[in-house]
Amino acid sequence: MTRRSPLALVAMPVLALLWPLLVSRRDGSGGGAHAQEQDPAQEAAADGEAGAEGQGEAVDEDAVTTRGARPLVPLAAEALGGSVIRPRQAPLLVAGEQAIVLLDLMWEPGAGDRIERREVGPPGRAVDPAVRLVQSAAAEIMRPVAARDGAGLLWVVWTQSVDGVAQLMAAHEEGDGFAPPQSLTNGPLANLNPEVVCHADGGLWVAWEGDVVPSTAGAPARHVVRLAPLRADGVLGEPIVVSDGAAGSALDAVVVSSGGALHVGCSEWNGNDYEICVRRFDPRTQELDAAVEVSADRRADDSHPALAAAPDGSLWVAWDRIEVAARGESGPRKVSVRQHDATIDVQVRVACVRGGSVVVPKSTQADVPDGMVAGAPLLTTGGGVPRLALDGAGRVWIAYRYLERREGSRKFGFPVIVQHLEATGWSEPLAVEESVGSGEEPSLIALPDGGVLAAFSRDERAQLRAREKRRIAPKLAAPLAAAGIENSRWNGLVSIGLARAAASGPATFPPLVAPPPSLPARSSASPNDLSDPYVTGARHFEVARGEQRFTVFFGDLHRHSNLSRCSAGLEPGPADRYAQARDVHRCDFFALTDHSGAIGPSDWWLLDKLGWLYASPTFATLLGFEWSTSEWGHHNVILPGRLSLLVSPDAKLADLYARVRKSGAITIPHHPSHNAFPNDFRPVDDRLTRLVEVFQACRGNFEFDGCWRQSTSAGALGGFVQDALNDGHEFGLIASTDHSYGQSYACVLAPALTRGDLFTALAARRTYGATAKGLLIDLRIDDAWMGESLVARGPLHLTLHARAANELADVTIFKDGRVFQSLRQGTTLSQRLAPLRLVAKVAAGSAKRSSDATVHVSAAPAADGSVEANFGTLTELRHTAPKRGVAPSPSWSLDAGVATWRWPAGFAAAAEQRAPLHGWALGSATLIVKFGATTTRVTAQELFATPLRLALDDGGEVVLSIEAEDATLDLTRTLGTRELTREWDDAAPVSGRSWYYARLVTADGEMAWSSPIFVKAP
Repeated sequence: MTRRSPLALVAMPVLALLWPLLVSRRDGSGGGAHAQEQDPAQEAAADGEAGAEGQGEAVDEDAVTTRGARPLVPLAAEALGGSVIRPRQAPLLVAGEQAIVLLDLMWEPGAGDRIERREVGPPGRAVDPAVRLVQSAAAEIMRPVAARDGAGLLWVVWTQSVDGVAQLMAAHEEGDGFAPPQSLTNGPLANLNPEVVCHADGGLWVAWEGDVVPSTAGAPARHVVRLAPLRADGVLGEPIVVSDGAAGSALDAVVVSSGGALHVGCSEWNGNDYEICVRRFDPRTQELDAAVEVSADRRADDSHPALAAAPDGSLWVAWDRIEVAARGESGPRKVSVRQHDATIDVQVRVACVRGGSVVVPKSTQADVPDGMVAGAPLLTTGGGVPRLALDGAGRVWIAYRYLERREGSRKFGFPVIVQHLEATGWSEPLAVEESVGSGEEPSLIALPDGGVLAAFSRDERAQLRAREKRRIAPKLAAPLAAAGIENSRWNGLVSIGLARAAASGPATFPPLVAPPPSLPARSSASPNDLSDPYVTGARHFEVARGEQRFTVFFGDLHRHSNLSRCSAGLEPGPADRYAQARDVHRCDFFALTDHSGAIGPSDWWLLDKLGWLYASPTFATLLGFEWSTSEWGHHNVILPGRLSLLVSPDAKLADLYARVRKSGAITIPHHPSHNAFPNDFRPVDDRLTRLVEVFQACRGNFEFDGCWRQSTSAGALGGFVQDALNDGHEFGLIASTDHSYGQSYACVLAPALTRGDLFTALAARRTYGATAKGLLIDLRIDDAWMGESLVARGPLHLTLHARAANELADVTIFKDGRVFQSLRQGTTLSQRLAPLRLVAKVAAGSAKRSSDATVHVSAAPAADGSVEANFGTLTELRHTAPKRGVAPSPSWSLDAGVATWRWPAGFAAAAEQRAPLHGWALGSATLIVKFGATTTRVTAQELFATPLRLALDDGGEVVLSIEAEDATLDLTRTLGTRELTREWDDAAPVSGRSWYYARLVTADGEMAWSSPIFVKAP
């Protein structure tokens, strides 16, 4: 999705000439980028910073393939214009008779954006250093584009927030300046991301994307590409819809004029993936030809198109091919019920359209498919955002960005590559010096004397030392602080760079052949049946209580882009995240929560604008950020309005709360029992922390130790969701996604899909969490429903209504950390890796021993000789270590794959002693138990059914058993229905307080959790 938006990132070296040292080749055909995830404290120390920005398990980097990497050749560049307090981005080059015009977007903190115009000569050096402003008043502006009409008059068109809605604006040259800007669109629906071109008759035409009111109430959002003439008086003519758009959205409009017709390209969502389509429109006859599907690739998302018209009437098309096999999965492979491929493959592709047929340049490299641009060492799932140009000789040039990073850290950026097509394929990749910057696309234009000129945004992230990154210039810090933004990351001077590339001789081309055959379509973006209208979003659940009526809206309150310093730059850009949430994952609402410590000044401004521009009547946006620390855990902050708050990760929890309270925001802790950075709930304020994220698509479940689909990183005992509830905290539950490419949902019961109604529901805890769409869970106690509190004045009556897109396998009601009611059919351990507890127990009254008693436990290798396939890796099992200053008591220790339980000499058991060892195992896993001279082999299932009793020499005994919790869940034994209603009575008196919540599990392993209902004694 071509956004041309600045995505400032983190420091990196400018050129990657030594990249092969950072890439591990595999299978002779591809490469895997191996950047080891670090502990946050180690990462902070390595980067010279405080706080914890990243977290493990976000993206499986071994799955990232890179093909066609070639040695990079430096290309000299120069910088134009730059100011500490006026960052310049979004450059655009426009041809002129005397000189080339350069437009850019200049941001003045505390004021807004202005579009600048200046002239540059063919070599790239300034001809007229004077800067003219296209519009004098600062505003919220995105993506200026421009073209000259038949009379040579320059027109500039851009996206601007008008009364909180994205609209198109335009201005044209007048004398030595510009005429006042004019509104091209208005109304309640968004219009954004324009392109403008001069047609053969001298008139201008504008193509853009915008919202459409669904024809059916409650139907999913539609986003189409329109085309309209821009009249000389600055008014748009009657627009026509040029995208099919029947299945979903059309994005990234591009337009060229050739052969007396206009050709409009876009990326269209067809219900399974995005495809690049081009349509021909004849302005004289008003005829719109059928779409030519250029990419025709059902296995990948094809996005960010670029067009260039050749003199012979053919069209050259470039785009990003982004294949993420696990897109839309509700969990990582380790805890997923469905086995899924983790392949991530990103390519820049080029094709030629001639007479309605598509051909591509034939590749000369075995590991490079026909049509792929060979050269970049690595690309991100944000793509290369390519641009095309044809020089005077008819030579095809391309400019795009690639991902450059340092192994062992999350310092990364996106330099620019320039290449051209020649007889043997793509030329050597020219890596533009000092072009490291954001994921924003470059601009490319043909030069009169041959070759091309590239313009790009750049910053100093590669030059700044680590300790300088948070030191924002005082003149910039002051207006940011006034806006509530503190201690953001500093990427240095943000400016515009220029580079020229040339080639000699006539244009030559490799053979043009038919595109590679399309591979079978990958699995759906949803794990559930897309014929279910509640999965697709064609219908929404509705719930009622008396006169109250609420609709259930599905969304995501925790997503990151490649703005965050987490997944080594591999994730999509912010605008792509918004579009994918709306189209791919069918979210009704969405919040992008990049890390506060990774957001530079320009980044904050971009995120603040995007959150407003992508809102529509059928897609609500909420703004927020993630506050991540080693000491206080990780919290998402969701704001009721604009992104008018950003708190440094160097702050304390009390400081965060003080700012949150003043702004009216709420906080949402996530992965609370993560081994590396757990949440300490003792200082958590439930008045501000209204919700907790129980499940993440990128990690798994943090519900309780031993829970279904428990995250492999969830091992901080006392930090699970049920632990916090048992400690007296009161919050609602949601699920969300975090990193990577999966999807889980926060479900909100609200009267309407507005930002205000959603935020009110979140603050009221009127929520539930779901790993997939099509799940409904509605728990009520007496007249209270989920998230509410009530006073018990007698027996309680519970009512549960559950509905799923697949058959239900289990429905459970939890009360105070124990199972109150369960409809589960399973009684034995499932034959899948599941969290178990190996418990060593001794009875109360056991006497002191004169010497230690020990039991040694290890895992027998599986049939293939591996321990991992049988009982996990013992050295990774979690255990509760004795606290310092406390007399030794029976406990486990781990050493070289052997777990040892020890009863220390001199210890007497006044009460029953339980020592749990936490691990992952198959029910068939065999344990080797050594006690004195006795060795016993016993399976996990046998220990679960019948504890092993080991007699001590003083007459006592130690009992070994397996506690399985959710490991007995058998998905093959379902309840035989997709929907049910059940009622129960609880006559047990409530003393003090109690909490109840419901959870469902489907036959395909998907889950939903209601928010708890809190009950207090009168």
